[in-house]
Amino acid sequence: MFFLKLVRPALVASALFTLLTNTAFAQDASEAALNAGREIMVNSGMGNSFAQIVPGIMEQLAVTIVRTRPELQKDLKEVLVAAVGDYAKVQVDLVNDSAKLLAKRMSEKELLETSAFFASPAGKKYVEAQAKLLEDISPIISAKSQRLSAEVIDRVRADMKKRGKDF
Repeated sequence: MFFLKLVRPALVASALFTLLTNTAFAQDASEAALNAGREIMVNSGMGNSFAQIVPGIMEQLAVTIVRTRPELQKDLKEVLVAAVGDYAKVQVDLVNDSAKLLAKRMSEKELLETSAFFASPAGKKYVEAQAKLLEDISPIISAKSQRLSAEVIDRVRADMKKRGKDF
């Protein structure tokens, strides 16, 4: 579970960075569409994921540095705690950039409808259930992935053997 919580923000950031660097923003999106996109990002829980990026990076940095320089732990913690606030704008930027990407892929009407859903009781319940679902499904995915991996290896090994190649 801890691994999933640590890795998820990094994956989100990586996916968004890829989208941001490979996609032109919606130049002609209305302010209403962009506002709805921002609301979707926040109300869908994505904003919470963005909020974990900077602390996650700093935590990983601390682990890496302290591993080789344990005597720096106290000072490093103080420096990192003081620095976190300097990067608060990253979350705002990611929400805004994500809203622009949504506005490129969805109409204003669709954005407004989606925003209304996430602001509704059903939408809030969905976000809450989805977070729990990710926790619940993680061990199932892991077990299925392990079984599938073994099956694929066996099949590839058999098919390669038919070709006269062993591994």
